[in-house]
Formats: sequence, structure tokens, C-alpha cells
Amino acid sequence: MITWQDFWRRTTSPFYYQIAGIEVENKVIRYLNDFYTPPKNHIDKQKTSDFQNKVPFHDRLGALPDWSTESGEMLLKKSVYFDSLLLSLYYNSDGPQCYHPLLSQGGAGEGDKETFVAAAHYFRHTYYQSYKAPDKLFGYYKPELGYNWEHSTIVQYDPVYDYEILKSTINKIENSIVEKELNNEKFNYAYREIIIYLANY
Repeated sequence: MITWQDFWRRTTSPFYYQIAGIEVENKVIRYLNDFYTPPKNHIDKQKTSDFQNKVPFHDRLGALPDWSTESGEMLLKKSVYFDSLLLSLYYNSDGPQCYHPLLSQGGAGEGDKETFVAAAHYFRHTYYQSYKAPDKLFGYYKPELGYNWEHSTIVQYDPVYDYEILKSTINKIENSIVEKELNNEKFNYAYREIIIYLANY
């Protein structure tokens, strides 16, 4: 299953996980959508005395990862993900009154878009979400509404090439960590640098 990211952070309600019977643990396993840098090398969130208020909910074990999903397009193998498709159908059967608000809490683009990854997550199916952020194309000016330009088209990128760039980035992270450890130096984690590299191919 391949999905593409949307412009916004994930806003899934903790109540969704309770309803779905999914345990979200107080353990950091990633930083945003960086699954590849070991948590011990992140900004020191593990040892915070205020875990509940300082650690983003979706960086924790059991939670859906950031970013939110733009579901105008997806690729999946139906024979593997058929159970997920049926569950997402259920999530959408009364979506606006129930699961859409649970999965987005009124966040930008609320609708069916988060139901597909939530259903795959429930069945513990793996999926790949493109790392390159979407772009905006075409549009029109609306100064009377307080902003100058509104896009009309979302641009998404080749997931195969995206994955090749990701593998190269992972190697750079791993090499940098090993080099710092060999020299008894502290690894300075910089999520922004990783994402800028991924975003600029």
C-alpha cells in the first residue's frame, strides 16, 4: 500500500484508539515521520519529566504516524488489503457524524482521507507514505477573503524515486551516527535537515 502525505500534521483523537482497541504506549518510537533515526538520538524527549505534555501523541508506539494522508490517490494490493478496504468503508458509512471527526478533530481537509491508513493500521498492515511533501499548482486570487492565492491542484511525486532518496538519506543518518559514536561526539539530531534533503530532490 502506497499513500501520499497531505499538508498538515495528524490530529487523530486519542478516543479513536480507545474505540478501536489500539494501545498507544508512553514510548517514543519516531520523530514525526522519521522512523529511521534511533529514538536515543532524537532531541531528548525520552527523559522529559512531563511526558504527557511534551511528547507529541503520534510519535508514540501504537499511534498512527505524521503526516496526515492525502487520499486523492493511493496504490494497494486488494488481495492483501481487502480487510482494510472493508473497514474503511465502515468508517465512511457514517463518517461525517462519527469517524471523520475522530480521525481529524475538525482539522484541515477532514473527510474520508484518514480512514484508509487508520484501517490498515488497525490490521497492522504496513504501508509506505511518500516523504516528499506535496506542492500546490494552479489556482486563483481571493484577496476579498484575506489571502492572495488559493491553489486548485495538489502535486504528488513518484513514490519509487522517493523511496530511493529515502534509502540514501537513511545511509547518511546511520553513517553520521556511527562516525559521531566512534569519535565520542554527540549526534546532533536535526529533523529539519533530513526533511529538507528529502524534499529537495
